[in-house]
Amino acid sequence: MESTQLVSAWENHRGVKSLVQTLTSKQTVVSLKGLKGSSVAMVLGAAFQQQNRMFLIVENDMEAAAYLYNDLQTIIGKAD
Repeated sequence: MESTQLVSAWENHRGVKSLVQTLTSKQTVVSLKGLKGSSVAMVLGAAFQQQNRMFLIVENDMEAAAYLYNDLQTIIGKAD
C-alpha cells in the first residue's frame, strides 16, 4: 500500500474529521493526545491534505520533531 493510499484511509477517521472541523473554525491552538508512533504523522498528514495550508507543529524536543518531520515527508511528500 502506498503512503498516499494510507493517508486517504485516515481521512475518514472520526478523529481526523473532528480535527479538520476544528481547524476550519479558525481554532488557534489544537492539542492532539493519545496518538502513538506514526499515527501522529498519519492524522496530521490527512488533515493537511484536506486543509492545504500551513501548520505549526511543536514537539517535545528536537529529536521528536525530526522523526515527525521525516514521517510527514514520507507521507505527504517533500516540499518543493
